[in-house]
Amino acid sequence: MNWGPYRLVRVLHEGGEGTSVLAETDTERLVLKWVWREAPIHQPTLARLQKAATLNHHLLNVQRVINAGDAQVFVSRYQDGVSLQTALNDARCDSRVRLFIADQIIEGLAGLHEAGLVHGDLRVENVRVTRSGRVLLMDVEQLVLAESSRESSTKMVALNAITPEHLRAQGATIVSDQFALASLFIELFTGKSALIEAGQLIQANVLDPVLPEPGAWQYLPIDHHERWFSILAKWWQSSEDRRPRALSELKSLVYLAADERVQLRTTLADVVNDLAPVAVATPIGCVVPQYPESERLATNGWAGLELKALMTMALMATLLAVLMLPGTHIAGDMSRNLLWVWLDDEARHTISEESRVYLEERWYKASAPRRSHGKRFSLVWSAKGVTLNPVRPRLMALVECGELFCFFRLKPVQGGRDSWHEQVPVRASLNRWDAVINRAIAFHHSQSEEG
Repeated sequence: MNWGPYRLVRVLHEGGEGTSVLAETDTERLVLKWVWREAPIHQPTLARLQKAATLNHHLLNVQRVINAGDAQVFVSRYQDGVSLQTALNDARCDSRVRLFIADQIIEGLAGLHEAGLVHGDLRVENVRVTRSGRVLLMDVEQLVLAESSRESSTKMVALNAITPEHLRAQGATIVSDQFALASLFIELFTGKSALIEAGQLIQANVLDPVLPEPGAWQYLPIDHHERWFSILAKWWQSSEDRRPRALSELKSLVYLAADERVQLRTTLADVVNDLAPVAVATPIGCVVPQYPESERLATNGWAGLELKALMTMALMATLLAVLMLPGTHIAGDMSRNLLWVWLDDEARHTISEESRVYLEERWYKASAPRRSHGKRFSLVWSAKGVTLNPVRPRLMALVECGELFCFFRLKPVQGGRDSWHEQVPVRASLNRWDAVINRAIAFHHSQSEEG
């Protein structure tokens, strides 16, 4: 299937942040990432990112951005490889290989910071390793979109990317990335996230961080322990004012000789080439071909009939694709989950676990597409052509609890100010929470694109 100058090959990823599709031209393979939002991107930020990526080969380079109705399409070269998490599961990723990976991550982050950019969502899942053993920082599209909103608040991120600034609802900064980098390195060298346990956020390690015990650092060379603990303790702390400002200190921890770098890169490339999946073409169900501009459609006679017939066939094929797509969201859809953030241990017990599960299930069901609008994709016509847009909630539910009050917030999925919020006493009954959920659901339905 064609979309403009691109031949669409297969869907690579579909999630709350957008849909990524592998595409080809006559000369290269590309990734087209649809991000479903209407606001235009911040062009100066994109220009800075593109310049940084030309100077630093550990950053994903966004070649261009196409405005497509209610979405932006980010175009970048396809980087064949695997996620860092997949690579780390291989036994060949020993201590020295992990030091080599850490060194490349520092290089990439330094390139962003030198360009005055903040990643804001640094975690193992947003790092990719190519078949040549090169490490890339991914999800750079989101930092462009974050600056596009011109909002000072921090966007929602995965639990293992949370920083103290996220919990304080402060804007992300370079030193926020430094806290996240320290969290990533703890996971890299212990094999376990320091921020997540049994799928839940460990708030204590965000608000009052304590490094894991020395015995937990199974992938850190013995002769590095003392110096690593000393330096990471300064980076991984709640106060941003106390974190260092230069990456050179961490860079000194991962010094590797030139000949060793070659050997380690070869090992890492071997791992990736053994793990990388073989590309298999699968049907494209999210985009259909472009059509001529609207003023060219005003034809008559046989040419007009032929064009109308072609468009009718394309529409029928599109609707068939819609009917064949799955009608339910996956369980991990962050756009529909209710995220609870407890800021102290006492507040954790304000409602029973059974009540909490009940409230979460209520929200999840309420934010699903309604039965009368149950298809997962909606059909949109424009002068540029016909597209299938994922029907997703625009709002994300967040509960933040302090010592006296909880705040139930509905926030835009793509970031920005609260769309709706309500204050609830910490010791509120389940009936009170039920009433709050009712009002949140009513507001959600009034704002939903499905309603």
